[in-house]
Amino acid sequence: MRLWPLRIFLEKARTKGDLLSQWVLLAFCTALLIIPAFLVPDPAMYGTHQKLLLPPCIFHYVTHVPCLFCGSTTSFAWLVRGNLPAAFLANPLAPVVFLYLVFFVLILTHSLLTGKTVRITTRLSLWGGLWLFLVMWGIKLLVWYFQKHC
Repeated sequence: MRLWPLRIFLEKARTKGDLLSQWVLLAFCTALLIIPAFLVPDPAMYGTHQKLLLPPCIFHYVTHVPCLFCGSTTSFAWLVRGNLPAAFLANPLAPVVFLYLVFFVLILTHSLLTGKTVRITTRLSLWGGLWLFLVMWGIKLLVWYFQKHC
């Protein structure tokens, strides 16, 4: 199965440790999808994570410019409410990450029900990943600039 840039293989589970690690990953991914449903998105489009008693973004605090991940929790909170435009404005990368998380939860659930293990490989190089993050950060900065100055 392919989900760009990932290749996903389901194989027979080799050890109980394989299954345990999949259960832990499933719990973590599911928590990332459920917790935002209990958070009220911050109207500033970032800072919702502080309701989870997490510290503010150091990069944003020092530079007054949002980092690549600023607004991710807010975006997830908008996504679980079905508001895609607000989610994209909060962080353009977060809806993509959210879809990948939903996909991983489905794949992990299927693999655990069938007793198989998941192996994920990627063809995305380090440089390709870096460029992807830089492009998404550029989009984030453009959205931030136009929200602030228009």
